[in-house]
Amino acid sequence: MIIKKLKKEEITSVFENSKHQFEYLIGLYKLIVPDFESVRRIDGFPVISVKTNEFITMLAVNFDKEHHPGVFAGGLWLNRGFSTSDIPDWEFRLNKSHIIKGEVNV
Repeated sequence: MIIKKLKKEEITSVFENSKHQFEYLIGLYKLIVPDFESVRRIDGFPVISVKTNEFITMLAVNFDKEHHPGVFAGGLWLNRGFSTSDIPDWEFRLNKSHIIKGEVNV
């Protein structure tokens, strides 16, 4: 199990340094998954607390309003974001067995 504690500033920085939705989504995964570049796929989703999810959802909605005003604000996060559970705030969890490494077949 990967358990990573993050600060609000680290999460906010991902959004500030992104120009497109997929960049912030991948950026969040890069914060919690070691050696992310070698990952072929992840089965399932990382888990975060409700409070952490609310914070990221707010960032995603504001991001879309600024960068993608023609889309449903926060839609990517609602569709592809992380799961929530009763875990400590600002903690991210992901079962290592859900990470499949190897070459990506295009």
